[in-house]
Amino acid sequence: MGFLKNSLDCYVDLKEISKDDGNPYYRVFEKIPIGVAVFDCKGNCLKVNSKLCQILGYSESELLGTGFGEFIDFNEPGINSWIPDKSSQETLKLQSREKHYFKKDGNDLWLDISLFLVIDSENRPNFVVLQIEDITGQKKADISFRAFERSFDSVYNDLSEGVTVNEQVGKFLEANPAICKKLGYTREELLQKTVTELITLKSSRIFAEQVRKLYQNGQATVRVTGICKNGSHICVDLSMWLIEYKGKPAVFSIISDIKE
Repeated sequence: MGFLKNSLDCYVDLKEISKDDGNPYYRVFEKIPIGVAVFDCKGNCLKVNSKLCQILGYSESELLGTGFGEFIDFNEPGINSWIPDKSSQETLKLQSREKHYFKKDGNDLWLDISLFLVIDSENRPNFVVLQIEDITGQKKADISFRAFERSFDSVYNDLSEGVTVNEQVGKFLEANPAICKKLGYTREELLQKTVTELITLKSSRIFAEQVRKLYQNGQATVRVTGICKNGSHICVDLSMWLIEYKGKPAVFSIISDIKE
């Protein structure tokens, strides 16, 4: 295969990727689970595998020659720099890009495109190989999650009830403006404290019992007396859930002021 170099430093000719199931190079080219396209240094597409046709929704004949260049514009910023000068003396290297395109049927398509520059025995650019992975599902999930985060942040900041996220040992990781106002602390001050520092001794015993239930059932509710920064007390209902926060176990809590 023109873009494979074996342990004996011998290059397999691109012509050896023939449509023959008995050809080991063809089997690798066809069975690899990502799209592959091979180009000459002028940007002409020489070979594509079936997976790439499936990803893009185009047939092999539509992509060969200059066809692939019509799908991915090699003159667009960041792409034209991939095609090397035939006379340049460069070593094999890898570059990667994420790009947004459209399939033949018009549906959105996000691709992760990695480029390999294939050199000849005299260390001159010979072929350009693109490995193309369909990351549309992952990208749409990321976009949806970011939209959810923006929506959640808006609700989180506007809630009249206190909302916190704590480590399982009790240290605050997040605190919304409402709980800061109730207790009289700034967010930065709260993030230096633990839950048990902010409740009375009598409440801490009840709180410890409910924390055990929280770890058993994943959810618990307890009424405690909190201690504000100025020393005054506030009676609150504390509803707690076990969650994962930034990849680690944590406790999500909603704090409701009894008087309110």
